[in-house]
Amino acid sequence: MSSIKKTNRGGARPGAGRPKKLQGVRKQHQLRAYDDEWELIREFSWFVKHGCKEDCAKIMAQLRKIREERNTPWTLT
Repeated sequence: MSSIKKTNRGGARPGAGRPKKLQGVRKQHQLRAYDDEWELIREFSWFVKHGCKEDCAKIMAQLRKIREERNTPWTLT
């Protein structure tokens, strides 16, 4: 029978395993929506992600104002 060679197989090694969290990575979220709602969400999210974040915030402020004028409660819960 041949002799058994001992090698450094297995075990902890530098650089192995899952990479650490990167800075600036967007957190994932999940929601349920009908197809027509999803198209609105998808389009709005594109504007938020591609440089129009301030404009989107202004639009949301206008929507909140309209809801207040209608005296319709609108909460994010």
